[in-house]
Amino acid sequence: MTTPSDQLMQWAAVGSRISGFHHDSASKLQSLMMALDESLELIGDDKPDVAHSLEIAMTSLRELHGLLTENRALAKAPARKDAKLAELLTRASMRAGVRLDGDIPDVTVHVAPPSMVHALALILEVHAGPQQGSRVITVDVKAGSRVILGLTGTAPQESALDPIAIATWLIEREDGAVFSAPAGVQIHLATAARSATDKP
Repeated sequence: MTTPSDQLMQWAAVGSRISGFHHDSASKLQSLMMALDESLELIGDDKPDVAHSLEIAMTSLRELHGLLTENRALAKAPARKDAKLAELLTRASMRAGVRLDGDIPDVTVHVAPPSMVHALALILEVHAGPQQGSRVITVDVKAGSRVILGLTGTAPQESALDPIAIATWLIEREDGAVFSAPAGVQIHLATAARSATDKP
């Protein structure tokens, strides 16, 4: 039987490999992209079908490189900056495969985007329910001295509490706060107008 400490050590084992994995993967991706670029130049207009396939492969590699870049940023010390809440939520919902329902006002928060996207994706994933059918999270945003983000879906199972704990730690690390709500959570975030050293 897997205990919480076993799960923690399993994640720690994966985490201890992250730096080397990122470096090795980035090197391989760069080599692949350079090889595809050279192949496209050699083919030119002679074989449009082959060139089209190579362009699709190049697009996929660029997207994979973008994912790797985000993951590398997540593994580094957080660098907080102003970011649009709507953009963070959109990226998180795409990662979690969740549709957002509700208006997201044009508000800016002061966070480290890679950390916040990951934290939001974890919360969306847990509260969107089983991986089947339409997965929807209702969003409610109130902006004032702090941004209050309400996310409502389904109540998480007990086995899903570890991702919530990780997300909470990431958000609190950036002077945010997470509170339980019926079938969801309420997240308080610093606005762009607040100092990075201000506390909730």
